[in-house]
Amino acid sequence: MIIKLKDAHTSKCSWKILIEDRGTSGNEALEKEWLSVAVEIFKVFQTKQSDYGASNVSDMGFKGLITRMNDKMARLKQLTSREAVPVHESLQDTLIDLADYGIISLIEQRGLWPSSKVAQNENYSSERYDLLLAEVENLLHHASVSKKDINDLIRKYSPEKAIEKL
Repeated sequence: MIIKLKDAHTSKCSWKILIEDRGTSGNEALEKEWLSVAVEIFKVFQTKQSDYGASNVSDMGFKGLITRMNDKMARLKQLTSREAVPVHESLQDTLIDLADYGIISLIEQRGLWPSSKVAQNENYSSERYDLLLAEVENLLHHASVSKKDINDLIRKYSPEKAIEKL
């Protein structure tokens, strides 16, 4: 669960991630490392969005993201097929970029990327989606429905339809 925190003095917002069911995979240390890498990917995302903005994705859409991932895969093949030390982008940089593009692709496909074609078709604003997500979270606490069931419904339908089905 992600909680949004607002500093009363500075009005800056931050997020705190609460992990439920730690150790469910059977390896809590590995889960911690996975989350550490996810935070690293998030920091790269923030930096690149600050540099490029959201339009670099929304202008080209999903096909543009596939092209970027294909470029990264070509880079990955090049990096692993030779013994030379990379000059401009390391193997880890390439893998982080691939993971970032994968997450961005999911956001775009769910219609939550600013000005994405899916978002325009679905007509979801970020605020509207936050309200729907809060409603779904509320249902989770008062019903015998798992997070997986709710996520499956949201993927299959819109968030509103998922709430209706519950």
